[in-house]
Amino acid sequence: MNHRQSFVTVATVLLLGGALSAADFNLGFRFPNNGGACPTTVQVSPDATEVILDVQMILTTTNNPTPDGGPKPDGAQGWSFGVKVDGAVIDGSTYEPLTIDGLDYYGLELEVSTIYDHDGKPATALRDPWMQNLNTAGFPVFEPAYTTKAPPSGIRPETDVPVGIVTAMVLATKQKQVLQPEGTEAVLQAKLKVAGPFTEAKTVSLVFQDGLYGAGEPVGTVVTHQSASKTPTFTNCTFQVVPKDDKVFQLSVLPLDEPATTVGVNSGEYNVLEKSVQVPEGQGSVDVMIPVIVKLTTAGLPEGDGPQGWSFGMTHESPCMSVNVVDVEGYPTPEIILAGVIVDTIYDHDGKPATPLKEHYQQDLSLAGFPVAEAAYTTKAPEGGIRPETDVPVGAVTAMVLSTKQKQVLYANATDPVLKVIFKATVTKDATTDCKIDITGGLYGSGEPVGNVVTYQSASKEPNVLNGLILRLTGTSGPPPVEKNQFVRGDANNDTKVDIADVVWIVYHVIGDAAYPLACKDAGDANDSDGDPAVNIADAVYLLGYMFKGESAPAVPFAGGCGTDDDSTDTSCPKGSTTCPPVPLP
Repeated sequence: MNHRQSFVTVATVLLLGGALSAADFNLGFRFPNNGGACPTTVQVSPDATEVILDVQMILTTTNNPTPDGGPKPDGAQGWSFGVKVDGAVIDGSTYEPLTIDGLDYYGLELEVSTIYDHDGKPATALRDPWMQNLNTAGFPVFEPAYTTKAPPSGIRPETDVPVGIVTAMVLATKQKQVLQPEGTEAVLQAKLKVAGPFTEAKTVSLVFQDGLYGAGEPVGTVVTHQSASKTPTFTNCTFQVVPKDDKVFQLSVLPLDEPATTVGVNSGEYNVLEKSVQVPEGQGSVDVMIPVIVKLTTAGLPEGDGPQGWSFGMTHESPCMSVNVVDVEGYPTPEIILAGVIVDTIYDHDGKPATPLKEHYQQDLSLAGFPVAEAAYTTKAPEGGIRPETDVPVGAVTAMVLSTKQKQVLYANATDPVLKVIFKATVTKDATTDCKIDITGGLYGSGEPVGNVVTYQSASKEPNVLNGLILRLTGTSGPPPVEKNQFVRGDANNDTKVDIADVVWIVYHVIGDAAYPLACKDAGDANDSDGDPAVNIADAVYLLGYMFKGESAPAVPFAGGCGTDDDSTDTSCPKGSTTCPPVPLP
């Protein structure tokens, strides 16, 4: 089928009347290589000639749940929309056909999860899920967008410059095929090209806009569901491409007790913690406490003195999360904590020039010169400072001056913890909830609004990299699976090869040299001695016999690469102990 058919045909299919649809649809943008969400800023080298950013247009379906015990409801059957781009252009190469049968286009080289009646026979089960490449769907269209209609010849004058992109899609034109009833799918992608140099900020905006033209009629913003046309809501995206500042002042929210699954780098990107939470039998949900830490990082500063103080606010997403409140001597107190948060400082403890400064002085922030940590609100406290019970905290604020009398500073080009907050999140069984925590200026504690500021060399610096945290919490009805690592038997030094170096590694490990650890004992157990899983000199001898005397090879997993065996456990080969991937315990 010709991918560039007129939008007249598509509009006819998309606008067919039908039963009213209860589902809700939203169109938005995702930046897969820049942290996911629409960025606030993208930093680039000032002398770069251009920057190219990958962007996906995403369709999210909500309010369309599967009833208990009932069949799955249908998701979207098709859609059309246009995107106007300002401050950038769509890289022209993304319009051109690729070499796969001469039909595939970069813009639609995406797979979506569908429910598919592949043969149209009622007796045959639907294919669910069926991963559908959008290029090979029933009616795919992806074209550059213009503000005027093409002439009858279809050939536009060179003065016609694309202002964005348009797309239309019908998943299947013969049998039933729909998206899953709820969830988010990328339905179009493109490359944004922003021209340099970048000596000053450049604003880029992506806006869903009705009435743009491809090769045919104006394209409307429509989602087809149950053969009815629905107008989706949409979330536009505006960000700035800014010259990279060599001086970095970064505030980042991170989980306290475990590493983040994904770590944001550019400002606006989120750190992500993915976590399974067991919901007790008989309960539909459970509350969990999630401690987080905010870290202040500086980079590009002259060595020596770093920040003298800071202030900032943080907000949590309601209703899935709140700041946990504890009862302290009869007073409800949010768990916003400075006590025990230790920073590494340079400290003039006595103010005497003749006395050397105290290097690496470990300062408890609760005992610093001016420590403030309070619950945050969106409005100022009334006279007297007593808020009504209807005022609910939206997060936390903090302000800090390390010392009000003598010099005390953090080290430059370092990372220090500056605030701990314990959040309470509600996790629903058999569901995944995303709860966001953001660094936010302008919130109120007990006084005036608190700005995001870092004090450096007695001057106020606005943090130029802000990374919030997404808590992605999945409720499970049983304990999370315990994982063990795969391994290659005999690869004691974990370099993916089995050779004489592994013999040496085993020998030095056995004699107790700490420089030769063996986190995965199964990898060092070359002779696979079931009765004695410990690694000993016999394993080194076994490898030598195989390598140089023609004796038996080590048992699997060996020549075939990564694997495991029935004797391996999460303690004999813990997750992360080799370069091989982990697998669940049976």
